[in-house]
Formats: sequence, C-alpha cells, structure tokens
Amino acid sequence: MALQYIMRTLNNKSFNHWKKNYMILPVFLLFFMIINVGIISLSITPTESAIETDETNYDFNEKLKASGSEHRNREIIEELLNAKLQNYSDLGYFPQYYEPSLQAIYYIVSVLSAINGLNDVNISRITDFVMDHYDSDTDMFIDEYALRYLDTDDNQLIYPYTSLLQVNCYAILTLNLLNKIDLIDTQAFIDFIWSCFNYEYGGFIGQPYSADLESYFKVPALDTHYFAMLTLDSLGLSWGDYNTEIDLITQFIESLQVDTIGYPTFGGFYNDPSLYSVETTNLKEPNMHTSYYALKSLKIINLEEVIDLDGFMQFFSSLYKEELGCFVSSKYENARNFTNVAATAMGIEISQIMEWDGLNESNAISFLRDNRNRLGLWKTSSDKEAYELIDTYQVVRSLYDINLLSEFTSQELNDTVEGLEVFKQYNGYSIISKEFNTIDQMHTVIRVCKMFERIPDLEIGSLYNQLVAAYKEGIYFETFYYYSHPEELIKSFRTYPFEYFSWGRHELSGGIGRTFGHKATYKALISMLDMYKLDDFQIGHDLSLILEKVLGSQFLDSNYENYGGFMPYAVDTDPALQNSMVFLEHTYYAIRSIEFLADYLELGNLTSQAFDKDALNAYINGNIVETPEELYYEPNYLTDDVGRLKNTYYMLYILNATASCTINMTKLTEFVNNSIDYQNIESVYYCFKLNTLMDLGLEFDVLTVQDMIPQIYDHGLMDCFTSVSKEEIDQTILLMLVEMALQGEMMMVYETNSPSLGYPLSINVSLSNMILNSFGSYITVKYESESVGTNTLSPYGSYYHADIIIPVEKINYPMLNGTIKVFLSDTLKTSKKICTPTNYTLETEYSAIKDNNETRFYVKGTIKTESGTSKLLSSNVSIDVYRNGILEDKRDFDIAETEKYTEFTLEYTLPDHGNYTFKVYLTDGLSKETSLLFTDNYEYSAPADPPPPLPPPP
Repeated sequence: MALQYIMRTLNNKSFNHWKKNYMILPVFLLFFMIINVGIISLSITPTESAIETDETNYDFNEKLKASGSEHRNREIIEELLNAKLQNYSDLGYFPQYYEPSLQAIYYIVSVLSAINGLNDVNISRITDFVMDHYDSDTDMFIDEYALRYLDTDDNQLIYPYTSLLQVNCYAILTLNLLNKIDLIDTQAFIDFIWSCFNYEYGGFIGQPYSADLESYFKVPALDTHYFAMLTLDSLGLSWGDYNTEIDLITQFIESLQVDTIGYPTFGGFYNDPSLYSVETTNLKEPNMHTSYYALKSLKIINLEEVIDLDGFMQFFSSLYKEELGCFVSSKYENARNFTNVAATAMGIEISQIMEWDGLNESNAISFLRDNRNRLGLWKTSSDKEAYELIDTYQVVRSLYDINLLSEFTSQELNDTVEGLEVFKQYNGYSIISKEFNTIDQMHTVIRVCKMFERIPDLEIGSLYNQLVAAYKEGIYFETFYYYSHPEELIKSFRTYPFEYFSWGRHELSGGIGRTFGHKATYKALISMLDMYKLDDFQIGHDLSLILEKVLGSQFLDSNYENYGGFMPYAVDTDPALQNSMVFLEHTYYAIRSIEFLADYLELGNLTSQAFDKDALNAYINGNIVETPEELYYEPNYLTDDVGRLKNTYYMLYILNATASCTINMTKLTEFVNNSIDYQNIESVYYCFKLNTLMDLGLEFDVLTVQDMIPQIYDHGLMDCFTSVSKEEIDQTILLMLVEMALQGEMMMVYETNSPSLGYPLSINVSLSNMILNSFGSYITVKYESESVGTNTLSPYGSYYHADIIIPVEKINYPMLNGTIKVFLSDTLKTSKKICTPTNYTLETEYSAIKDNNETRFYVKGTIKTESGTSKLLSSNVSIDVYRNGILEDKRDFDIAETEKYTEFTLEYTLPDHGNYTFKVYLTDGLSKETSLLFTDNYEYSAPADPPPPLPPPP
C-alpha cells in the first residue's frame, strides 16, 4: 500500500521534473501495532514557471568557447617586457633600432675587410641589403638618407646630409669589397657619377647636375668629391681619358686652399667654394678632415704637387701636438679636440704620404690605443666617451692604407669586430649605436611596468639618471633630448641620424624627428612620475620654466600657413624657419605637456593656460580634409593611411581637450572604418584610440587582430614589426599592445553547472579583447552574490575558475543571482549579472504507528549537502484525515529541528471506528508547492463487548 502511495506522489504533476531514487521498507505487523515506514530521496529541479528573473539585467549560462591560440598573445607581451628588462639589467640600456643605411654598411664592410673580419658577417645578407636599395626606375641606389638629402630646403636649416651621390658611392664601394661588383652595370654607374660633375666649379655635387637645381645643390664639396673619385677609381676608370675633367678637378681643389700668407689657417683647405653657405661637415674649416680629402683626392690621380705643399705642411704641422701625442682637428680653440681621434689617424697617414719626420709615430699609435672604448671602438674625441661608426671607420681606413693595423694585437682587433655589433640592426647596420636608447623606448617600458604594477622590476636609479642626462636647459631651452646614453650623451652628431634630423620640404621623406622637443619632454616627465622620481627632479629643476617654454613655442605669426601650431621647442629665429618647424605631432605633445604640467603644478586646467586657443583651432582646421564621405587630418608632410589616422587622433585629442570639437562624426567614423588595416598593428591601434576617444562604436575584427600579433612578433629579435610584411620594427608597439589589452573593451563568456544547494557552483569565465584571449594575473575576476559574498576566481588555463559552495538558503532557489566582475588593479573594467538555475536533494523518512485508536506519525526531513545534511527551512508537515471517504480533520505536525535535520511529529486519537485514510503533506520551505509525502490507510473497529461473566460453579 505504501508503495502505491509513493508512486502516486512521484507521478504528481507538481513533481514532474524530479529525479527519483527511493527505497520502501516493508510493512509488517508487530504485536497489536501496525508500523508503516518509508524513506524517499528526491532531487528537485524547478520548472520553467518557477524561474522568475529580469532577463534584461541577468544573463543565462553561455557556452564557453576555447581560445584559438590559447595564451600566445599574453606570452608575447610578457616575453617582450621581460626581454627589455633583462637587456637593461645586462647592458645598462634598452637596445635601440635605428634606420640602417648604405653609408653604415660601407663603413662596416670597409673596417671588417681591413682587419680580416668579413668571415664574421653574412655576406649574402649584406649584399641583399645593398641590392634591395637599387631602384631600377632611376638606375640608382636610394635609401632614406638619400631621400632626406633630396628633400633639402635651402630656406631652412641645412645640415651635412649624406648626398645621393655619396649613397651610391657607398653602395658601389661595398659591392667591390665583397667581390659582388658584377651585380651592377659598372659603366652605367660611371656615367651616373660623372653626371654629378659640375663643370663650372670642377667638382662633384651630391646629385646629377642640372641648371634647374637650387644653388645649394650646385656647390661641390671635398668630402663628396673624394668619394666620387675613390669610387670611379675602384670601377677601373681610365683617368687618362678625362684630361679636361682632371684639369678642372685640380683647379677646384687648388682654389679651396687658403693662400693668404700670415692667415692663421694658411695652407689648409676649405670644404667647398661657398666657404660658409654650404656645409657637408659640422667642423670648422679649414681642418684636418677637409685637408685630408683634398690631398687624398689628388693622390688618386697622382697630382699632389699642384697645391702649395709647403703651405699645406705648415698648416698640417700646426695641428700636431707633440706633448699630447696627437693631432687636433682645427686651429680654432673651441673645435680642436672634436674628432681629434680620427684626425690623429689621418695625421699619421698624411705624415707617411708627405714623408714628414716631425711625428712621433709611436706616441700617436699609443694615443689611438688609449682612445678606444670598452667595446674596442674608437671614440670621437679624447675628452669624451661618445662615439659613432664613422670614428672607427676613419681610424681603421687610415691605418690600413699605411699598413699600421699590425701595431694592434689580434685580440684588440677582434674586440673591434665584436664591438661593431652595437651598430647591427635586424636588417642592416646603422650609423649610430643602439646604446643610444630613445626616450620613446624608455617611456614604453616604464609605462608598461606601471600598468602591470611592475615598477619595482625597473632599475629606477639608472633610468632616472639617463632621463636627467637627457635634459637640455639653458637660456633658450628647457626641454629634453629624444635619446640618452648610459655613459655620455652625444649633443653634436657627426653623421646626423635620420631619426633626429629631418629638416626639409618633406615631399620625399616623411620624417619629422628632432634632437629634442615636446614629445621627449612629455614622455620623460611621465616616466619620472611613474617611477615616483618626478619630485626628485623638481628639486633641482623648475617645472614652471619647462611649462613656460612649451607655451612659448606656439607659432603666432599670422602671415604664415602654420599660424597657431606649435614648434617642437621654443626658438627665436626667422618666422619662415619657425613656420617650417610646426607639425601637428609637435603641437599634440605640446598640449599634452601643458596639460600635464598645469595639473601637476596645480595651475588650473588646460584651457586656462596662456596660449592662443583660437589660433590653435585655426591651424588645425586649416588641415582638415572633408569630403562628401570622410573627414580626417592631412599633415603637412609625406605620409600614408597610418599617418593620417595618427594625425587625426592628435587633432581630435586637441579639439576635445580645448572643448572645440564640432566635427561630423558620421564622416569621421566612415574614414576610420575605411582606413583600418588588419595587417598593420599601428593602424589598428590608432583606430582603437579614435574609437575610445570619440566613442565611435566601431566593431573590430577581433579574431583577425589576435591572429596578427604572432605574425608581427619576432621571437629571435624579441620585438614587433609594424605589419605582417615585417619591414619595419617599432619599439613602442609593446605599449600599444598593452594599452589595447588592458584598456580595450572586454568580451566575457562564462559557463556554470546547475548546482544543488549545499554543493559547489562551478563557474568558468573566459575573457578576451582585440589583443588577448587570456589575461592571466593581469586582471582579477570575482563572483559576487548576496548569499555567497565575494569570491575570487583563479586563473586556470585560458579561463578563470572557482568552486563556490551554495548555502541552503531560500534566496538561492530556484535561481542563484550573482555578478561577475573584472578588475584591473582596483578599477572595474566590466561586469555581467548572471542567474544560475539551482536544485536541491530532499531526503525524508517517515513512520505511522497505529495502536488501536492511537496513531503516532513521524517525519524527518533533510536537505542533502556535500558535507552531509542540512535542516529544512520554514517547513511544515500537515495531515488530512478522512473517515469513510469524508474529510474529518486537518492537523499540523509539531516541529523540532537541529542544524542537520528537521523532525515533525503528531499523535492522533481516532474519534470513532471506521475506514481512515491519512494524507501527509510536506512544505519544505524552498519549493513554492505543498507536496503529498505519503498516504496511509487504517480500518479501525471498536473493540467488541466483553463476554458475560460465567455463572458461578454450582
């Protein structure tokens, strides 16, 4: 009978989703008592109608998708940062990539050839580098330095830029040293070199001569002239076929010699006929270098005697300082020691050529030995530690030409070969050392460490000292150089690296770099602040003066097109020159510097500072391009789509910062959508920055961006290329990646089980954005709920995971409501409310003991948990008593409970005989429904009258 009641209960509609496991004890009769006992275990899952939640606020369980590339992008970022930190720990600087050049390649090959070190380089790769710069359209070699030279504007500052002719000479001389001259048409290049000959002056200029050239380009210079003659000679030119040109050459060189007797520099040579208007070296003339080029040019054609040799020797001998064992570069007091190391090597060579006996050669060699640095390379000057590749090239060249390299041991020369590695780049060699780490790269590493809370991992003292060393202060300047060095900063380059010298028309070359300026200032100050060292810097430097100089760099001559923009630094000079210095990037970093300093010094907000906002807006609006479909900023220099995106971001930042932004958002959004290049990380970065700044609502192709990161990363170089074509490395990409990784919008996917109360909620959370599909310890993920409190999920593979015991509480059934929160440090990045269906396992025991008209009912109820059992909550057991099919009575059981279980008891006295049916109902406190627990039947008959007493015995 009890079995029938139980089965009927389990088939009841209100339990149609229960999972059942039950056991019935048999009914048996003991003496006069009837005992009915049962045990039921029920796993209760809510019906759909029982789930009530606001679906606009809560998300239901999603399918968690595994990351395609697991944690690769996170590992790349960590590897990049760790490699840079390790490099600094080992070297004292962040190795810097510089633009490779044909000039540097020639210097390297020339030095290695002279000291038998060519076996230590990959000749095939060097050859490929040279030939990759051959332009078949013009039949010339062209690199960035050649383009910069061709971009020269003689209305601006003119620096000694390497000319187009020199670049081609370096390429040809390199191929000759490598025995690869057969790769080019030698006669075509002979013709090209002669096309650069200016018959008016009798010397070689930097490019093919044309009457239409600007006057600056028409002036020949001795250094260019020398390399042209050297290259022609290496190509096997028959000089006897060029008598007319030889006569003009000798006249040209002779005309450059100072012939005024009694003049301090009598006998020396100027570098060019213009004397001062054209400079191809940064040395005061006459000097050892110009005189060397004059003599060596004549020696190629064996005509040294055409000059005043006595006068030359008078000048030459005056440069020798026997007491120092060296030659100085110039007779001018303030220029004597600059380049005196190379000048000494040249002086030794000239002494042999001219058979001059006034030299103590042994002392001069000792001087050269003493002025090698720790790398085995020669310094620029004996009183400085600075060095460039040209210094070692010029020393080795002279010693090789007169067979004096044997004065140095094989170990010393091996050290030189190894030392040249500091000029080696991933795709060639550069003219300056990678020891000159940029403020850009220092800022990148420091900022990333700040974002990852790894500032203690930095060598703060050393980095701070390098930043302070980069500070340029004085009457006219309060700014920072764009580079620094662990030992000594070069403040006067000999070879003018492309990254820091970019004066010109900007029609062929897109570089706008300077040696110092606002960009370096802003990044240096931010870096000091991140390392908690800005207050130390402030002790010895007046930050208000820096702010004053930045404010003073706004160009405010309304007669020029760049009126209202900012120069890279404040300079009082010709307005036309000032106008040529104004670019939006300089303006952007000026605004960032003003904004930062005003805030740090508590001087008010940006718009309260003393600069002309209307003029600034006029400058910006003058370069905005608006078509029927798009709107963007077109900078006033050669650029590409990435450059336009970057400058458009600069424009909008400034307009927003000055509360002046009224642009057409639809057209801007169209421009950004049309410009994004998923093969170029810089393009993606500036689209990301624009989207964040302007809230454009762009939908990025996240998977494509994630897949791009391993493609641009080079594990061997421990750096990233700007695009998947791997043509150019940008060492600030690390910061770009981290910004997008930590500041970008996160996408969250989660999955949970459907837990039973008293058992664990198992939750997995997967996070991704356009860079990362795994964040590791970068971020903290928490699950918060009213009943379970705050729980931190642990990184587990690509997910974050936690097992959280769900308390047996009414609030947790039928849905557990909670929130997943994601934090970066203490900043909430994203959150998602979720609700998880729950169930519970109800276990009951019952018994019904009938003794005549007395019936004792007993029910024990528990909720099964992982650790055992729990009592029922706000529960109740009631009984309906039927007699002869008619409801006779209703009663509630008495309740007694412990932490582990709840007991219900009832003693019921039958009022009269009849057929009784007992229906016992349970309300367990969790489910909203009252359920029939069991049914029991009992036929109660009144006891028969006792028989009459027996009669007494007779």
